Amino acid sequence: MVSDYTFTHLGLENGVAGPHIFDICQTPDGIVWWSTKNTVDRFNGSSVRNYRLDTDAPYSHFSGRTIGLSRGMDGCLYAFDNKGCIFRYDACQDGFVPVADVQALMGGESVILNHIHVEEEAIWVALDRGTYCIRNGVISPLLDKRNTHFILAYRDTHLLCTESGLFTLDSPDAQVEFLYPGNAETAFYDADAQRLWLGSFSSGMFMLAYAGDSFKAVPVKNLPANPVRSIIARDAETLLVGVDGFGVYTVPARAAAPMASLLFDANEGEKGVLHGNGVYSLLLDQWGDIFIGTYSGGVDVARPSRGIAEVFRYTSSSQGLVRNNHINCVAHFPAWGTVVGTDGGVTLLRDGRTQIKGEDLVVLDVCEDGDALLLATFGKGVYRLDRSGKVSPYYSKAGGQLKDDYVYVFCRSADGHLWMGTLMGELVERTPDGFRYYPVQTVQDMLQLPDGRMAVGTAAGILTVTPGSTYVEELMLADADVDVNRYIMSLFLDGNRLWVASDGGGIYILDLESEESRQLTERDGLSGNSVCSIVKGRDGRFWVGTENGLCHVDPEGKISPVNHIWSLNREYTRNAASLLEDGRILLGSTDGLLVLHPEKVETGSYPAPLHLVGARFKARDEQERVSKMARLMSGQPELSLRYRDNTFELLFESVNLRYQRDIAYQYQMDGGEWSPLSAEGHFRFAEVKSGTHQLQVRSVSRASRAVLDTCSLRVKVAQPLWNTWWMWLLYILLITGAFVGAWAIYQLHNRYMRLILSSPSLQAAREPSAPEESRPVDGANQEFVDRCTRIVVAHMADSAFSIDDLCREVGTSRTYLYMRLKTFTGDSPQDFIRFIRMERAAVLLRDRQPVAQVSEAVGFDNPKYFSTVFKKYFGVSPSKYR
Repeated sequence: MVSDYTFTHLGLENGVAGPHIFDICQTPDGIVWWSTKNTVDRFNGSSVRNYRLDTDAPYSHFSGRTIGLSRGMDGCLYAFDNKGCIFRYDACQDGFVPVADVQALMGGESVILNHIHVEEEAIWVALDRGTYCIRNGVISPLLDKRNTHFILAYRDTHLLCTESGLFTLDSPDAQVEFLYPGNAETAFYDADAQRLWLGSFSSGMFMLAYAGDSFKAVPVKNLPANPVRSIIARDAETLLVGVDGFGVYTVPARAAAPMASLLFDANEGEKGVLHGNGVYSLLLDQWGDIFIGTYSGGVDVARPSRGIAEVFRYTSSSQGLVRNNHINCVAHFPAWGTVVGTDGGVTLLRDGRTQIKGEDLVVLDVCEDGDALLLATFGKGVYRLDRSGKVSPYYSKAGGQLKDDYVYVFCRSADGHLWMGTLMGELVERTPDGFRYYPVQTVQDMLQLPDGRMAVGTAAGILTVTPGSTYVEELMLADADVDVNRYIMSLFLDGNRLWVASDGGGIYILDLESEESRQLTERDGLSGNSVCSIVKGRDGRFWVGTENGLCHVDPEGKISPVNHIWSLNREYTRNAASLLEDGRILLGSTDGLLVLHPEKVETGSYPAPLHLVGARFKARDEQERVSKMARLMSGQPELSLRYRDNTFELLFESVNLRYQRDIAYQYQMDGGEWSPLSAEGHFRFAEVKSGTHQLQVRSVSRASRAVLDTCSLRVKVAQPLWNTWWMWLLYILLITGAFVGAWAIYQLHNRYMRLILSSPSLQAAREPSAPEESRPVDGANQEFVDRCTRIVVAHMADSAFSIDDLCREVGTSRTYLYMRLKTFTGDSPQDFIRFIRMERAAVLLRDRQPVAQVSEAVGFDNPKYFSTVFKKYFGVSPSKYR
């Protein structure tokens, strides 16, 4: 049934090269490949990559071109086009390399290649003119002049499907034997039942079963007479059949008179889940998912729910459990059964019967009230649903019972009173004596605490209300100095622990006795920080619905996301969660109702081998790149790089399509810390230092944190040019040359000095002559210093007085001033000015003048800065200098 599957479409928006899908195949590493008109696409569960089959053929070669796929007996993937070109995928080159050109091998004659079958030493090719075999670059006919559509390894022989009958051939050197007349487009052999199934172009499908020494043909009933393109086994009891133009059918594999039943199609109706009816290829992957390739709709993937959850959605062509897919609330009442509030009314499900009431209402919450149900609506107040099925207005703003018609939540307190929370109006309590009102607005959820107070979750925090008192107090989730998200979405009480779901802050768990709280966020493993609903299962796990999917929290606080289960990965809605008596959990989302079987949710480890896919780095040419890639993809992976190319990117993947969204990656370099988890199957390493590094990459389950697989490789980065051995040799030569040159100069200087000492005439020539008269320099220098001092003292209180001002007053340049002051005082001009000011400040401070006044008197605008300079100069602050 369609309800047993969840569906995903892969189209142009997901990276698929085109809508025309001709063939689908899966390789041993779990990768799913499909062929389009011009490319082969590779799908690892997360992303799609496109590969072109490059040829040097003329433009006419691509007219009407289609591409097919075949997995060889050696496990390699082969691709071929209907023009006769055959390619093989090469992991080192990450592309398809040519293997054979049938048209060239046949002397340039035009051919149509329909299918290939690859064995160890031979390629069997199905052509429009017969069946041929390619060995050692030579093509030879096996079955001539018969349009062959398909070749199947059948028992210990080969089945040749032609438009004029079935033939068998044991080997290329054996004789062809006729098996059965009639057209055959494709075939499938059921080894367990020893049944051969044939799909024809216009006569439907047949089962061939042994009847003594011959075959008995049994037609499959209820199957359209269109071309049967693909036949596969879904399980031991059922076949899946792709019919061009009609969708996917199921056929019982063990029935004596098989009858086909439609499973999926692209028409209006309950089974209309595909994006195209022209089914060309089917694949059942290693994990039981069905890949469906159609001529005009891309790839559809049908994943069995495996009993984990039933998803109920409304479609225009089907009558389902709900009439609107936006689920606002879920509840179960013994007298009413399961009640679901949606944007299109309320659904009642009991004893297998479904009733939908109030389709013009947006129902946000439901509550049992005597023998009726109360419906909280968006903008229309409270409605009442009675036993007869009549829905009528009950409480409203116009009626005087409510202060606002946008009613978000109901709550029944222990004393039987009904509480109603609204968006902009006051909180309402209905008592036997009438209505009470409390100053609380923007109510999202509420419940009663063990001490009798009502805890009301609002857009401004949790407010506590004591029944009968208008005093409202906020229930704090943390200390006042701690940042807290106060927009409350949902509340759940577990004993003395209050679980609080916030819009953007994750979950707060508040111990009502100790008043201590704990916060859980995405960093701890939550699927998202905008938490919408919380419910506790019978096994003690808390199930948390967020805007980004579902997770569960065990009693010890360990969080396990379950978004890898396709049916559970959705946006959940506020407060829409309920535990049923049988242990199932109802969950509301923006895309339908989920009935979850918690005990079937697996979070343990699973097989997902980690493979290196490739690397991106700079290389001199293509030959060098291929050589390095071959080394990287070998049994002992190693990547050698030049120093200037020490930035590279590694590509890797663990493939398990069933759990693909649960897989994340980490790396570790040289035994350091593991990197944070990343869903991307690549890591970039920038400017790696020279040397040999050990790099480890591992894949990890997000849900269980179990390590799935690990791979190691060695990265060698060459030394930089300046650190190579021959550069060090050059350095030694240069240093040696410099030392020899210096020694030679030293020796020459010694010889020159000895010559001077040994020659009196030269020694006399070097002695300076006595000055004609001595000049009194000391007095002039002292006069210069005194003049500078007087100028600084004159401008003592001027904070703007600078070195340039001093230069102008003295009448000299800044450089000359510096040289003279430095020579005769030992201070720079700046230190000279500061020295005079500090000495003057010391005198004033000893006269008991205030620090601020002294600061201003010696040219400091900022007393605090003056204190800093003074303390640095004298070692004590101005206030203590007194």
